[in-house]
Amino acid sequence: MCEEDRWAHAQQAVEGIAEVAAQYDSDGIDLHFINSTQIGTRLTVRFVCNTQIGAKLGALLWEYIAKITTARKQAPSSRYSIKRMNLIVVTDGDTTDGDSDFDVLASVITGAAKRLKSDGWPPNQVGISFVQVGNADDAEKYLQHLDDDLSKQNEIPDMVDTTRYHPEQLDDALLSKILLGGISRVYDRDV
Repeated sequence: MCEEDRWAHAQQAVEGIAEVAAQYDSDGIDLHFINSTQIGTRLTVRFVCNTQIGAKLGALLWEYIAKITTARKQAPSSRYSIKRMNLIVVTDGDTTDGDSDFDVLASVITGAAKRLKSDGWPPNQVGISFVQVGNADDAEKYLQHLDDDLSKQNEIPDMVDTTRYHPEQLDDALLSKILLGGISRVYDRDV
């Protein structure tokens, strides 16, 4: 994120979303940042003008796929008790490397979705909800493309949702869409 006001909005979004999400997750939530390897509580991050989401998202998705694949091999009957992954990605959507960042992101999502589908996981095993802060129109169009077109073009489950973040409009309906839009088609189309 290259503008300080976007960074402030991103901080507000993460705080608000994390506070609500933590109430519904029995073992807590994990916070990951693109430019940091820290995971846990009392994290300190600083503003860095870099939004290469694809690489970080890819690492998280493939780590999760490896985990659930191993768990299923060890106990095939546990397949339906494996916790689903719901990723909330707060971003300005702007890229630091032009279209190649977008291509990497689309490729990562498509590859993971194809693997999940071919392995027989339910369509909502993984959800990705992009929360866009700022007003980058090109970014909004691209994120909307991931939401509306990626699954149709690649015959993969629709696991992406996109929501534009407006701090003054963070109500229950918007929070529900952000938290559930990636895993529930009902919320994907709301707001």
